[in-house]
Amino acid sequence: MTSTSAYLLVFHGSRDSGSLLAASQLAGLILKQLELKIILAQRSNLSPQLSSKAARIVTINSSDFTPLVDIAALELASLPLHQNIVRFAKIACQQGYKQIKLLPLFLGAGVHVREDIPLEIDKAKQIIAEAIPIELSTYLGNYSAMSRLLANKFRQLSGEERILLAHGSRSKNSNSSIQSLATQLQAEAAYWSVTPHLSDRIWSSVARGKLKIAILPYFLFAGKIFEAISTEVERLRTLFPQATLILGEPLGATSELAALIVEEMTQ
Repeated sequence: MTSTSAYLLVFHGSRDSGSLLAASQLAGLILKQLELKIILAQRSNLSPQLSSKAARIVTINSSDFTPLVDIAALELASLPLHQNIVRFAKIACQQGYKQIKLLPLFLGAGVHVREDIPLEIDKAKQIIAEAIPIELSTYLGNYSAMSRLLANKFRQLSGEERILLAHGSRSKNSNSSIQSLATQLQAEAAYWSVTPHLSDRIWSSVARGKLKIAILPYFLFAGKIFEAISTEVERLRTLFPQATLILGEPLGATSELAALIVEEMTQ
């Protein structure tokens, strides 16, 4: 397996430097997994009669090919996204790649995914002309394996009641994908910025006698919002002392998330 595609991961951006660091760490994990896939694919193409020494030679030679993976922020970056796309396109062309795959690291199909990112791509295309094609992939939250990853995180929390807590959007129908995902996970959807809020779901669960409640924050990285969520959960523990509220972590820069992304991007 050798790839003709270069991959640009687009995340929201934040004033919190931890978000940039986490995005960089995730890109690094994705790069390592892509390199491993190349090595394993080349090994599988070896004749069974070849010695293990030949397999080691393939492994060494594979290190000469490094997949091209980088990150760019939609907002709060030193350069607008379209300029970062142009910069990345020049690097990809110089290294002989045939196309760019742009992967939005967004969990919902909000205005950023539907409008802002496509607009930035169009601006970039006006500058680079026909130098290299740019393919916009589906957003992270729409990956087929996302429900599997979240189901595993819920199992680790071991709650009898599940709440999937997302940011939420005021745009019409923007939260339907979150509700659908929560249904798949046998969970209740709650939102940080719109109703129903987390407190509404906790109250409802306690009223139904469900006292061991797992709360899974459906956010990409930890940051200011997750800090606020943690504070809110502490407040709710005081209001509902009879309940056990188990707060999980955001997706984070993990090997599990990197594997999910690589699985999708190499299909």
